[in-house]
Amino acid sequence: MINGLSVLAIITARAGSKGLPGKNSRILEGKPLIQYSIEAGIKSNYIDEVVVSSDCDECIEIASKLGLDIPFKRPDHLCGDEVPSADVIKHAIEFFQTKNKKYEIFVLLEPTSPLRTASDVDAALELMLKQGNKSLVSVCLADD
Repeated sequence: MINGLSVLAIITARAGSKGLPGKNSRILEGKPLIQYSIEAGIKSNYIDEVVVSSDCDECIEIASKLGLDIPFKRPDHLCGDEVPSADVIKHAIEFFQTKNKKYEIFVLLEPTSPLRTASDVDAALELMLKQGNKSLVSVCLADD
């Protein structure tokens, strides 16, 4: 919770990567790729709950072993190459609404950003609220 607002982190990790099959559960520096996002969410000072939205049994198992409750498996119609992240996020939000769990802030933690830390997440939330913004996207300049 930050400034009295509850925060849900959503980690999107579908199974069907074409460029690098199984990328979200592949090992990077001794950990599955998805674990970096899970840990950033868990260690954040402001995130109240972390959920993994996935159709990948391996990712779900990793999340469960790291202590996350897995309240749903992502439905097939939200697992294709062309499905926008917004639809996946909306599904997660609507799921929690049916359980009478309401969050004011949603944080998307993509597994393909393993260098993002809990302190990065916290700083982004603080900046967003300090500036009075309703959303924030972090980016960085890539050499290639």
